[in-house]
Amino acid sequence: MHQGWIIYIKSGIIKETIGKGLRPMNLNQLKYFDRLSYTLHYQHAAEQLGVSQPALSRSISALEEELGAPLFDRTKRTVTLSECGQEFARHIRTAMREIETAEAAVREMADPQKQVIRLSSTFGLSATIIPPLVRDYTNRDMEKHIAFQLRQDSTPGILENLRSGVSELGFSSFMADQPDIAFEPVYRWQMCLVAPKTHKLARRKSVSLAEAAEHPMIFSVDKTYYMENLFRKHDLYPKVTMRLEEDHAIAAMVGNGFGLALLPYNDALRFYGVELVPVEEKDAQRTYYLTHLLTRPLSGQAKAFRQYVLEQNLQKYSQK
Repeated sequence: MHQGWIIYIKSGIIKETIGKGLRPMNLNQLKYFDRLSYTLHYQHAAEQLGVSQPALSRSISALEEELGAPLFDRTKRTVTLSECGQEFARHIRTAMREIETAEAAVREMADPQKQVIRLSSTFGLSATIIPPLVRDYTNRDMEKHIAFQLRQDSTPGILENLRSGVSELGFSSFMADQPDIAFEPVYRWQMCLVAPKTHKLARRKSVSLAEAAEHPMIFSVDKTYYMENLFRKHDLYPKVTMRLEEDHAIAAMVGNGFGLALLPYNDALRFYGVELVPVEEKDAQRTYYLTHLLTRPLSGQAKAFRQYVLEQNLQKYSQK
């Protein structure tokens, strides 16, 4: 091999770089990609990361250049994972969980007095009720050094985080056939119809599930099958045009005319040019659960937080 050459082999393609190698990707790039792969929205991802949108964009572009493949498909109004991006995300999400677990473990060893409560939560809850809940808990005793590590994930991902030890407690939907997981109901979230502002149903004071089912729908990628079961319960079978993982991404697609959606009521979704219309059926609400692993004892700080949550009426944090 010639001196100064670096040869990359991937999918049968050999790339040769003469004189210099490609810059190695750094941890920040992976964190930025991980967050954007969930939100599919540069502004929201930048806000959650605490960086500027141009800085996030430059980091993603540099990562794509280093990998030699586009990770996102971009239009003027939408961002989606490319085929390469989907594959990269599948591996990076696992790696990021391991890195964050290692960071937390070392910090706890370095400062035994510091209480770290490791949580996993659905995307919607982590942006609505979790912040005031954590604020109220920490304000009870300002002298204690309490830190929270919060991971956002889908319900299956949350349960996996509990089993792997990444998190001790989770806020998730219910999933059947999970004998090693405790599900304790703590919050009910009213569903609403998410429709483009120009849609005829957007001007209504309320809508029925039957009216919603007459239009193409966007569902979440959710192995709890909540949406399917809710419509099926009312003998309704809407056409599903798309499935996405995160509520903000779903709202963005609704705003761009890809269909309607049923989501937990969240004022922040209006950013995407949609209206939130109450659903008439009383059972159109979603119950969320505090979860933990039954086969592993909780740490002292996790036990205390769990007890606090169970004693609270979390409905006080509802937006509506």
